[in-house]
Amino acid sequence: LSLWARLVMFLSIYLVVLLYICVGDSPRYGRLCAARASCKHGCISDHFPQLLCQQLNDTLVDRIEYGGNVYESIFEYIPPDGDRSTFDQCASLVPTEDAAAVERLETGRVPRTQVCFPRCRKSLEGSLLTDPLYPISSDTRPLEGTDDCSNPDALLCVVPPDTCEKASFLQEWGVTDSDFDGDGYNDLVFSWPVILLAIVWHLPVQFLLDTLIIYTGTVKVESIQDVAASVKKCGLQYLAILSFVTLVFLVGIKMFQLYTYGRPQMLWVSFFATVWVDQVRNLLVQTVLWFVLLRRCGQVPVGNEASMFDLGEEDDAKSPVEMFRYVILLVTDSKVFERFIYSLVGLYALFILVQMALAGSANEPGYLTDEWELILEDIDTVFLIVFTIEIVLRLISDGIDYLRDVWNLFDATVVLVSLGFKFYASGGRSLAMFRLLRLFRLVSAIRKAGGGSSRKAKSGAGIQFSSPVERVLEIFKDIREIKGLPVAMRDNIDWCVDIIASNRLYAISVDTDKSKQWEGFPETEVNEWIRLATDGSTEGAVRDNDLETFLLGNRRRTAADANNQVVNTMIEVIAAHGVDSHDVTSNGGTKKDRKDRHDVSEAPPAQSPLKLLGAPSGSAEAFPIRLLDELSETISDWDFNFFQFEERLPRGLLPVVTMKSAVAYDLFAIFDVPTPAFRDFMLKIEEGYNDAAYHNASHAADVVQAMHVLMQWINSKPQQVINGQDIFAGVLAAAAHDYEHPGFSNQFLTRTKHPMALRYNDSMVLENHHISSTFFVLLNMKQDPMQNLTEDQFKQIRRMMIRMVLATDIANHFTELSLLKTKMNSKDFPAKGQDKQLLMNMLLHAADVSNSARPFETFMKWVPRVMEEMFRQGDVERLRQIPISMYHDRLHPNTMRCQGSFMDVIALPLWTVLGQIMPEVRENVLPHLNENREYYSQQEDEFKRQTGEGDSSGKDDGRGRRSSKGASQNWVRKSLRFKRASKKT
Repeated sequence: LSLWARLVMFLSIYLVVLLYICVGDSPRYGRLCAARASCKHGCISDHFPQLLCQQLNDTLVDRIEYGGNVYESIFEYIPPDGDRSTFDQCASLVPTEDAAAVERLETGRVPRTQVCFPRCRKSLEGSLLTDPLYPISSDTRPLEGTDDCSNPDALLCVVPPDTCEKASFLQEWGVTDSDFDGDGYNDLVFSWPVILLAIVWHLPVQFLLDTLIIYTGTVKVESIQDVAASVKKCGLQYLAILSFVTLVFLVGIKMFQLYTYGRPQMLWVSFFATVWVDQVRNLLVQTVLWFVLLRRCGQVPVGNEASMFDLGEEDDAKSPVEMFRYVILLVTDSKVFERFIYSLVGLYALFILVQMALAGSANEPGYLTDEWELILEDIDTVFLIVFTIEIVLRLISDGIDYLRDVWNLFDATVVLVSLGFKFYASGGRSLAMFRLLRLFRLVSAIRKAGGGSSRKAKSGAGIQFSSPVERVLEIFKDIREIKGLPVAMRDNIDWCVDIIASNRLYAISVDTDKSKQWEGFPETEVNEWIRLATDGSTEGAVRDNDLETFLLGNRRRTAADANNQVVNTMIEVIAAHGVDSHDVTSNGGTKKDRKDRHDVSEAPPAQSPLKLLGAPSGSAEAFPIRLLDELSETISDWDFNFFQFEERLPRGLLPVVTMKSAVAYDLFAIFDVPTPAFRDFMLKIEEGYNDAAYHNASHAADVVQAMHVLMQWINSKPQQVINGQDIFAGVLAAAAHDYEHPGFSNQFLTRTKHPMALRYNDSMVLENHHISSTFFVLLNMKQDPMQNLTEDQFKQIRRMMIRMVLATDIANHFTELSLLKTKMNSKDFPAKGQDKQLLMNMLLHAADVSNSARPFETFMKWVPRVMEEMFRQGDVERLRQIPISMYHDRLHPNTMRCQGSFMDVIALPLWTVLGQIMPEVRENVLPHLNENREYYSQQEDEFKRQTGEGDSSGKDDGRGRRSSKGASQNWVRKSLRFKRASKKT
């Protein structure tokens, strides 16, 4: 049925197009000739009962020849004595005597639509003697002013049955009735121009209607609740029905006009001839396309053509627009098209040079006549039109990427401006400047033919890191740019790049033959077994952003209360553990007893929050509020001065910063987190941090603040990247990422066969212990801070926290960074759940190593802590008589090289990649990182100038500044004696 419907539509379109062409001006001619009947009827009415309006026969004036037409049936219309309205109307239809103002057909003849003529011809002095409209030899009308012209005001009008003009065409072929004494209009003829014009008009109309019908069929309505798809489907169906009804309506109107005024015989002969010619044309075009596109002008053997146009199973659902672009891509990527364009560009360059050589200048005349200049301008216009078509085809196939190349943009601009100037300028002449610019098409063509094969060297100085997968992707991209590559192969390459970039190379997919499935073994069970046999944690987030927004909207009324409760809790923590500037003693201690500062139960009772809120700003009781206000103002800034708060809040800073970050995202309101339970949990986490020089609670609080800033930046894009569950997991992971860190590296624990290393099989020992111990504390709290989360929410947050903390192992740095760079090449990064997990991993890893990317003053305060922890491990390694790790030797410190190499190898590559995702990193982080790196470069250069070129592994003071060898050795001896005494104790 659909095939028959399309056939009817195909024939209807041809019928409408031919009706519009064949009817032509016939209705206009018919309406002009209709005035003949009005004049005849008026003459009879004006002279009734006298019979003065009979056809003139056997008289001196029985025929009139005008404009190549002979009117043999005429009657005389004498002016009446009474009402002359009808006579005056007929007199107004007398044709003009100005030959230049008369409409003429292609044959030079005037259309046969005249109604009346003057009764007498003008005298010899009149212009009628030289007027070709009235031939002198055949004009038998009496001369004006003679006795024969007894009534000069009378009219000679055409009898109504006389033949009227109908639309005619050049090169009409066939049998006409004029061959059998007819009027020449009831003929069985067709015209080749009419057939070609009908085919040209039919193709775009047929394409649009086919596109509408095919696209309507591709719209699927899965359920009645899918309102958008239903409205779209119904709208397209109504549009298709309206198009068909419009075709039928147009056929009816034009058919009536044709049978009333036109030549119906010519229509049907032209209709069958056009359909036959179109089928021949279709056969020839398909043969050419098959030979040129599929067989590559004979290069592909017969029988292998299908592989050149294999769309694959996934391409069956391509829209008509995609299919059209697919075909254009086949044409533009073919070698035949490229060779044709290059040859045309070469000819055009030669043509421009010849034209410029023969053309004259302002001072000297040229060698060309005006006629030849116009011919050359027409040839130049044809070249420009062909080049414009080429640019349009490349824009359709390559999209906006075609114009991103500077040469392509310049080329297209010159061609389009030249073509526009031709039509705008008078006479169609183009400026010599545009001719010269169009020579650059030859340069562009040579560049395209020879360019693209050389690989660009990576820009930038310093160390460059790359992985094999990046090299594989680059090779795929180079292969894809090869001209003449089949589009099917190009699509396969795109699929391979997407699979590798999204890290789905080893993903398992289930393809089942439904015809061979037996009852009781559905496909869902197969997928469940696959999930159990693989990594079952690849599920996406339980709640998406829309659901969280809905839940947050419902809890807006409780969010303010929850946040106020969190603020009061933070005030209690600060009041219990904080140190106001007035409380600092002269020797650096405090008036508070810090022996049991981690024990909340034994902490001094805090003042009432209401009392604190009402306290004067200068009082001691207002210290927590002042500190909290300062923290609120700066916690979202990358230039956060951590040490300013550490001095005033030596304990309790980690819980306060963590709760402050959670309040910024309304996490307490969204997940209904009990504030006291969360406070107790964070105090336990802070208590679990050891007094290591670097990996302590202060470092954890600094990482929480950095993670808070990074998560705000990643969600500053127009489309939200991470949701509430991701943020909650990120805050908790940052707070606990180094929980119970002993101050030694994984390598040290593995070499010394530490029980912790034995427990976790030497694999990410510290990271496994951090996250495992954190959840052990969480699940043993008196009140679970996550008690109101659903099982799926807790499972998702726990899974994400585990992966984030494990990713902080420096041994995973290059693997995770390479994977991130690879996934950034995928089309929809970071929409998938695995992509968001990787992104959160790298955000926490970046926050963990963010010290070198902080402002210089802050960074220089972190460096001694980092080096001191490394030196302490080196001291133990020396006592155990095992090889001292690099940069861990207190006797041979090299802070400059340690920090510089860390920034070159770890920090700079990581933050550079993150800068491609977040513009804020490029603006706020990389400048600090480059400044800090430049400082150590200058320090090392200065040391080499002072000591001479050589090894820069001398002693320094832990900040990268050099110290004397004797002072360093003396300090080390004291340290070793202290270590031995501690060991004996």
